Amino acid sequence: MTQGGTKDREFNGRLQFVVNMQLGGREVAVVIPEDKSDEAAYRLNFKRFFRAEGSFRVDPKATVRSVQVRVIEAGGTQPRATQNYVLS
Repeated sequence: MTQGGTKDREFNGRLQFVVNMQLGGREVAVVIPEDKSDEAAYRLNFKRFFRAEGSFRVDPKATVRSVQVRVIEAGGTQPRATQNYVLS
């Protein structure tokens, strides 16, 4: 991620993932992190550039259809940026 604008402004927020999958014949959407206790691992704090790496697990019987990555600014509820990845 990169942040434009004033170089001295620090971005504080968090990552959120929405994983759409098929599991047991049903379409399921899972939000990661699932609860507030897991949120610390998904926090963002940077001035110009930020790179994140990591992984999360889904049920091995699931077929992942798409993943949406959301960047949410601290104190906000709506994403500042989103990126969708559709898996064929």
